[in-house]
Amino acid sequence: MKSRKIMALLCCTVLAAGLTGCSGSGTSSQVTSAAGQEPAGTSGDAGQKSEGAAASSDAAAPEDKTFNIDLATAYASDGPAGVALEQFVADVAEQSGGTINISLFADGTLGWHQRDVRELASNKEVKSPSDVAGLKLRLPGMTVYVDTWSALGVSSTTVAMSELYTALQTKVAEACEGGYEQMDTLKLYEVQKNIAETDHVYEFVGLFIHKDLYDSMSDSQRQVLNDCAAKNLAYADQLAKENRERYKKDCLDGGMVLVDVDREAFRDALTDFYKQQFETKWNVSTYDEVMSYAK
Repeated sequence: MKSRKIMALLCCTVLAAGLTGCSGSGTSSQVTSAAGQEPAGTSGDAGQKSEGAAASSDAAAPEDKTFNIDLATAYASDGPAGVALEQFVADVAEQSGGTINISLFADGTLGWHQRDVRELASNKEVKSPSDVAGLKLRLPGMTVYVDTWSALGVSSTTVAMSELYTALQTKVAEACEGGYEQMDTLKLYEVQKNIAETDHVYEFVGLFIHKDLYDSMSDSQRQVLNDCAAKNLAYADQLAKENRERYKKDCLDGGMVLVDVDREAFRDALTDFYKQQFETKWNVSTYDEVMSYAK
């Protein structure tokens, strides 16, 4: 029950981010053009498909255009999300008859997001809220993250994920937070001694696509994307669950030590802050409604 209450309360950060169309966390793979500006262009029409499309399955309707799309993710290509996205790309190409071709850019090549239950890693041993006061903590550049940790007295710093290892190594940041997958794949166990299982954010992953691009597709193409996305996300969840313990073991084997953190103390320390946020910013719901889901 304690962990469920913490999850519901601290999930407020995800709720707020998700309802405003979060850009990085929340998580969230993004199907966009390579530059993240205009939608990826289309090529061909009823009689002008690429050779790949012409030679592929007959699933595509004769009037379907051919779309070439870039899909970027910060996940490692060999992590649960990366593996599932590879399958998504293959499924879409096959089921669309080669009319939707997606180029996957993993490992943060073009930017973007992360996923997993988020924990706190630091060289300092953190057991209670008082232990994070003044701690220079690397956070994603989102207001809801910064404000929440600031309420605990943290001194936040924003560092790109690709530069996180070096930032921790050189003390630009003293601590970081994220999932075991992030800590393992980035080898943060080499530069952080302790890990406190705060479970402070439960993130979601979504596949986002430019509305104009999506609307320009045929009904059958949109259905292919919808079906493959649903299948991909379920597969990614399955892989994430299976791999979480492996990532955790890698971190512990790498030298990190689990700290017995007082989650209840963190929850109590943030209660007034969250109530204020619901009154002033998160007015799509109420504090009591969100907390009711933990009962």
